[in-house]
Amino acid sequence: PGSYYLTGNLLGVGGSLSGIEIAVSNVSLDLNGFALIGGAASGVGVVATGSFNNIVIRNGLVSGWSIAGVITSAARNGQILDVSVEGCGVGMQIGSNFLIRGCTARSNVAQGFSLGSASTVVECTSTLNLHGFSSSGGTGVQILDSLSHDNTSLGIFLNGFGGAVRNCVVTNNDGGGITASSGYQIIGNACMNNGTAGGAGIHVNGTDNRVMENNV
Repeated sequence: PGSYYLTGNLLGVGGSLSGIEIAVSNVSLDLNGFALIGGAASGVGVVATGSFNNIVIRNGLVSGWSIAGVITSAARNGQILDVSVEGCGVGMQIGSNFLIRGCTARSNVAQGFSLGSASTVVECTSTLNLHGFSSSGGTGVQILDSLSHDNTSLGIFLNGFGGAVRNCVVTNNDGGGITASSGYQIIGNACMNNGTAGGAGIHVNGTDNRVMENNV
């Protein structure tokens, strides 16, 4: 455990190796405004390797990692703050009970943000990915005051139960704007010019949803 920070840009060496591995609870990693750049056939930029608690990653760029920019999918109760991921496989693959604030995912091959249960996204941007924001099977995911645009599939895809999408701008996503299953509150969003390859501005395919005050 402890607090760690970069003092300059770091370049990965390739060979499916990760850039930084977090292998314990109670770790704060400050990229300090620098970049963590993947090499050829590289692994993951930053990865939490187990079911650890209280992981914080902040303030920098993670770019060019073949598998993912950031993976904390086995961890819980953490924060990702002011981190950009670009040109990776998945942008960020996040565990449960995480706060993701002020982050950007751009030009990743798969999802920009893949979210675990009870995660909250605030003031984030996802563009030019496959899905902008997604959660498969997660419960209680919230996406607030965020922007998802120009993704090749869905802007926001929530296939779990319960949660919210509020005050987001979801535009120009080829596969559709917001798609949700059951128990979601979809309120106050702007969902324009989505579905050029099929889909709709807002599509709910389950029960117990509340959809109101959106602009489509």
